[in-house]
Amino acid sequence: MGSLAEQNLALYGLTKAALIHLTMSMAFELAPANIMVNAVSPGPTMTEYNVERTRQHPDYLAHKAAVSSERPLPAGPTRSPRLYASLATTSATNIQGHNLVVDGGYVIH
Repeated sequence: MGSLAEQNLALYGLTKAALIHLTMSMAFELAPANIMVNAVSPGPTMTEYNVERTRQHPDYLAHKAAVSSERPLPAGPTRSPRLYASLATTSATNIQGHNLVVDGGYVIH
C-alpha cells in the first residue's frame, strides 16, 4: 500500500504512493471541469500476487496473518462494494482527491 512500508516491497509501495499522488494531482487539475477523482486503497487480500508470494516465501502468509490479527476490524473486500460505488454518486460531490483506505485499521497497526 502506498501509505505503509513493508519489508522487501519498496518498489511496490512506491508505485502505490505514485498512484495516490496522481489521484490528487488529477483531482486538482480536473476540478474546474467538475470531474471527481478519488482513489480506493483496499486492505490486504489473497490476490494472485499474494498467493505466488506465499508459495515462494511460506513465512509471508504467517506474517500477513499476524499483522491482520492486529486490525481493529475484520475488513475484507466483501464489505466494501457499496462504499466504493458511493464515490460515483451525487452524494459524494464534495469528495475530491481523496484516498479512501478501506482496511479495517490495517495501516494503524
